[in-house]
Amino acid sequence: DANLEIRGSVATNPEDGSKILRTREQTTHLWKEVAVWPHDEECSFYEFSADGKGIYVSTSLGHGQREAADTTRLVLLATLDGREVRELHHDARCDVDDVIFSDKNHTVEAV
Repeated sequence: DANLEIRGSVATNPEDGSKILRTREQTTHLWKEVAVWPHDEECSFYEFSADGKGIYVSTSLGHGQREAADTTRLVLLATLDGREVRELHHDARCDVDDVIFSDKNHTVEAV
Protein backbone atom coordinates (compact mmCIF):
# COMPACT_ATOMS: atom_id res chain seq x y z
CA ASP A 1 0.00 0.00 0.00
CA ALA A 2 1.02 3.67 0.12
CA ASN A 3 2.79 3.03 3.45
CA LEU A 4 4.75 0.05 2.04
CA GLU A 5 2.81 -2.41 4.19
CA ILE A 6 1.72 -5.76 2.75
CA ARG A 7 -2.07 -5.64 2.81
CA GLY A 8 -2.95 -7.58 -0.34
CA SER A 9 -2.03 -10.88 -1.92
CA VAL A 10 -3.11 -13.35 -4.58
CA ALA A 11 -2.85 -17.00 -3.56
CA THR A 12 -3.50 -20.16 -5.54
CA ASN A 13 -5.83 -22.75 -4.09
CA PRO A 14 -3.93 -26.06 -4.42
CA GLU A 15 -7.17 -28.07 -4.54
CA ASP A 16 -8.73 -26.51 -7.65
CA GLY A 17 -6.16 -24.05 -9.03
CA SER A 18 -8.37 -21.02 -8.44
CA LYS A 19 -6.78 -17.68 -7.53
CA ILE A 20 -7.85 -15.93 -4.33
CA LEU A 21 -7.43 -12.18 -3.72
CA ARG A 22 -7.00 -11.46 -0.03
CA THR A 23 -6.72 -8.13 1.78
CA ARG A 24 -6.42 -6.90 5.34
CA GLU A 25 -7.03 -3.47 6.84
CA GLN A 26 -3.74 -3.45 8.77
CA THR A 27 -0.77 -5.79 8.95
CA THR A 28 -1.92 -6.94 12.42
CA HIS A 29 -5.38 -7.98 11.10
CA LEU A 30 -6.34 -11.34 9.62
CA TRP A 31 -6.53 -11.83 5.84
CA LYS A 32 -9.99 -11.56 4.26
CA GLU A 33 -10.97 -13.18 0.96
CA VAL A 34 -12.44 -10.53 -1.36
CA ALA A 35 -12.45 -12.16 -4.82
CA VAL A 36 -11.91 -15.59 -6.40
CA TRP A 37 -10.99 -16.44 -9.99
CA PRO A 38 -11.57 -19.99 -11.31
CA HIS A 39 -8.43 -21.77 -12.55
CA ASP A 40 -9.14 -20.86 -16.19
CA GLU A 41 -9.59 -17.12 -15.58
CA GLU A 42 -6.88 -14.46 -15.35
CA CYS A 43 -6.07 -11.98 -12.59
CA SER A 44 -3.14 -9.78 -11.58
CA PHE A 45 -2.98 -7.62 -8.47
CA TYR A 46 -1.17 -4.32 -9.11
CA GLU A 47 -1.57 -2.00 -6.14
CA PHE A 48 -3.90 -0.20 -3.75
CA SER A 49 -5.46 3.15 -4.51
CA ALA A 50 -4.04 6.13 -2.59
CA ASP A 51 -6.86 6.03 -0.03
CA GLY A 52 -6.48 2.26 0.44
CA LYS A 53 -10.17 1.66 -0.35
CA GLY A 54 -9.54 0.26 -3.84
CA ILE A 55 -7.38 -2.39 -5.47
CA TYR A 56 -6.17 -2.13 -9.07
CA VAL A 57 -6.36 -5.54 -10.77
CA SER A 58 -6.48 -6.93 -14.26
CA THR A 59 -9.21 -9.52 -14.63
CA SER A 60 -11.08 -11.57 -17.19
CA LEU A 61 -14.15 -11.78 -14.93
CA GLY A 62 -17.11 -9.41 -14.86
CA HIS A 63 -17.29 -8.96 -11.04
CA GLY A 64 -21.04 -8.39 -11.27
CA GLN A 65 -20.71 -5.69 -13.93
CA ARG A 66 -20.55 -7.76 -17.11
CA GLU A 67 -19.91 -11.20 -18.56
CA ALA A 68 -16.42 -12.70 -18.45
CA ALA A 69 -14.24 -11.57 -21.36
CA ASP A 70 -11.67 -13.27 -23.58
CA THR A 71 -9.18 -10.53 -22.68
CA THR A 72 -8.32 -8.94 -19.36
CA ARG A 73 -9.56 -5.55 -18.21
CA LEU A 74 -8.00 -3.13 -15.74
CA VAL A 75 -10.49 -2.45 -12.96
CA LEU A 76 -10.65 -0.93 -9.50
CA LEU A 77 -12.16 -3.31 -6.93
CA ALA A 78 -13.41 -2.29 -3.49
CA THR A 79 -10.97 -3.45 -0.81
CA LEU A 80 -13.75 -4.43 1.60
CA ASP A 81 -15.83 -6.74 -0.60
CA GLY A 82 -14.21 -7.11 -4.05
CA ARG A 83 -17.07 -5.26 -5.76
CA GLU A 84 -16.06 -3.65 -9.05
CA VAL A 85 -15.96 0.11 -8.53
CA ARG A 86 -15.07 0.99 -12.12
CA GLU A 87 -13.42 -0.22 -15.28
CA LEU A 88 -10.34 1.77 -16.21
CA HIS A 89 -9.26 0.06 -19.43
CA HIS A 90 -10.35 -2.70 -21.77
CA ASP A 91 -9.32 -3.58 -25.30
CA ALA A 92 -11.08 -6.60 -26.80
CA ARG A 93 -7.99 -7.26 -28.96
CA CYS A 94 -5.44 -7.87 -26.20
CA ASP A 95 -4.85 -8.43 -22.48
CA VAL A 96 -3.63 -5.83 -20.03
CA ASP A 97 0.09 -6.53 -19.82
CA ASP A 98 1.67 -3.76 -17.78
CA VAL A 99 0.36 -0.80 -15.80
CA ILE A 100 2.34 2.28 -14.80
CA PHE A 101 1.25 4.16 -11.69
CA SER A 102 2.08 7.61 -10.38
CA ASP A 103 4.43 7.42 -7.41
CA LYS A 104 2.78 10.53 -5.94
CA ASN A 105 -0.93 9.75 -6.01
CA HIS A 106 -1.12 6.04 -6.97
CA THR A 107 -3.27 6.66 -10.05
CA VAL A 108 -2.92 4.92 -13.40
CA GLU A 109 -0.67 6.77 -15.83
CA ALA A 110 -0.40 4.21 -18.64
CA VAL A 111 -1.60 0.73 -19.64
